Amino acid sequence: MITILIKKKGESDFTDRSDQIRALSINQGTTKEASTARISVDYYAGKYKPEGEDEVNIYDGETQIFGGFIVRAIQRIDQGPVVSYDCDLKNRVYRLDYKLVNTTYESQSAHDIIEDIVANFSGPGITTDNVQDPGGTITFISFNNIPPSEAIQKLADVLGKEWYIDPAGDIHFFSKFGEAAPFSIIEQTGSNTEGNHIFGTLEITDDFTQIRNSIQIEGGKEISSLPTTEKYIGDGQTYTFPLGHEFASGLTVSVGGVSKTVGAANLNTFDQGYDVLYDPNTLSIQFPSSSPPANAAAILVSGNYYYPITVRFRELGSVAKYGERQFVIQDRDISSRADAVKRAGAEITAYSQMASEGSFQTYNSGLAAGQKITISSPIRGISSKQFVIQRLSGRMITPSKFLWKATIVSVKTYELIDLLADIIKSRRIEVDKDAVIQTADRVQRTIQISRTITVREPVAVSRTVEVSRDVRSYLNSPPTWVAGPFVPPNIDDRRRVAFTDRRCILAS
Repeated sequence: MITILIKKKGESDFTDRSDQIRALSINQGTTKEASTARISVDYYAGKYKPEGEDEVNIYDGETQIFGGFIVRAIQRIDQGPVVSYDCDLKNRVYRLDYKLVNTTYESQSAHDIIEDIVANFSGPGITTDNVQDPGGTITFISFNNIPPSEAIQKLADVLGKEWYIDPAGDIHFFSKFGEAAPFSIIEQTGSNTEGNHIFGTLEITDDFTQIRNSIQIEGGKEISSLPTTEKYIGDGQTYTFPLGHEFASGLTVSVGGVSKTVGAANLNTFDQGYDVLYDPNTLSIQFPSSSPPANAAAILVSGNYYYPITVRFRELGSVAKYGERQFVIQDRDISSRADAVKRAGAEITAYSQMASEGSFQTYNSGLAAGQKITISSPIRGISSKQFVIQRLSGRMITPSKFLWKATIVSVKTYELIDLLADIIKSRRIEVDKDAVIQTADRVQRTIQISRTITVREPVAVSRTVEVSRDVRSYLNSPPTWVAGPFVPPNIDDRRRVAFTDRRCILAS
C-alpha cells in the first residue's frame, strides 16, 4: 500500500493524505544529485491545502521510499470547486543545505569533518549514522562558502567515495561499490523465479566503440632534473643568439670564461647593470648591440630546461583481445611525468574493456542510486555480473503498487563516467593554506519607537479682512465703431470694432 504522510510547516505531527493524492512519481539521480518527486493533490473545502516547505514522507508498505519537502506548487482548476496542485518535491538535501560552509579542516578524518558540517551548517533532522570512517586523515582541506552537499561531495571526490541522503535524512558515505542492493536479479528461462524484476524488462547493451587500450598522454612541460650546456662562438658582430632549449629560471651565461649577470628581457634592461638578457618567448639571449661578444669568444649557456611530457600506456590483455586501439590525450595542465602516468593509467583502466549499460523494471522498493546489484542470466550467458544503479525513477500505478525503472551500468562503465566527471588530477587536495576566509554577519533588527502626541482642542479664530474695490457706473451709450484690430485702453472707452455678417464700410 502506498502511503503519503504530510506535515504542514509549523506543525509537529504527520497526517495521512493518501486519499487526496491523484498521481505520484519519484526520481533518483546519481549519488551526486538530489532526489526529486512530484505529487498531484486535489484540494477542496475542509481538505489539506499544499504549501511551500510542507514535509512529505512516502512509504511503500513499511519501506520509506522518499522523504523531503514541497519546494514548488502549481495551481489549476480542472472542474467544479476542486483545485489541483502539482507539487515539486526535493529530498532532504534541501534541509542539509541551509547554510554555506566557510571553514578549514586540518588533520581530521572524513567522518569527523562530515559530522562537524552537519552539526554547524545544516538544518535540523540530518543524521550521520551511515557515514563510514574510511580511515586516515585529511591533511588540509578548505571550504569557501559552498553548500554542505558540495562540501561532502568534495570529500567524496578526494577519497574516491560515494554518498547520498536516504529518505529518513541519514547521510550514507561509503566506498565506491561498497553498498549492495537489497536484492539481486536472476533471469531464468521462461520466467523470473526470483520475482525481483518484471520478466522481459531487463535490457543490456554492450558498447565497443569507446575501447582505448593504447593511450598517449601529451602534457605540458617539466623541468629537467639535470642541467644542460649550450655553446656558441662570437664573431664580434652578432649580439643575439637563438637557444636550443627553453631554460628555467637560474640559467648562467659566460663569455670567454667570464661569468655574466643575466636579466629577463622585457623586464630588465642593460642600464640596470645586466650583461645579457634572456627572452623565453623567442628562446634567445641578447647582448648589448654596442658590445657584442668578441670574435672567437666561447659563449656558454647552462641551466635546467623544460621538456615536453609524453607518456604512452598499453594494456596488453585488451590489445590481445580487441586489437590495438590508439588514442591521444592532450592536457597542458599536466606538469610532471608522474601525473601523466596516473592519468594514462586511469584512462586505460576505464577504456580498455567494452562498456555495458542497461535497465530493468521492478515492483520492489528499496533500491538506491549508487548501490551495486548482481545480475545473473543463464539465457544470456551472464553469471553474477556486477552493475551499479545509476538512476532510479518510479511512479504509482495503483494505490497499492509502485513501478520502478532502474538504469544500470557495469562497474567498469561507472568508473569511466566517474573519470570523465573528475579526472585524477583534480582530486588532489591542493588548497592554498594562505587563503584567508573572513566571516561577517549582518544583523537585521526591528526597533519599536513609542511617541506621545498631545492634540489641543480647536480654537476659533476671527479675523477682519479689508477688501477694496472700484465701483464703476454702467453708461448706456452706444459705441463708436472703428476699424480693427483695436483693444479699448480702459472701461470708459466706448470704441468698438465694427462687424457684420456680410461686409461693412466705415465713412470718415
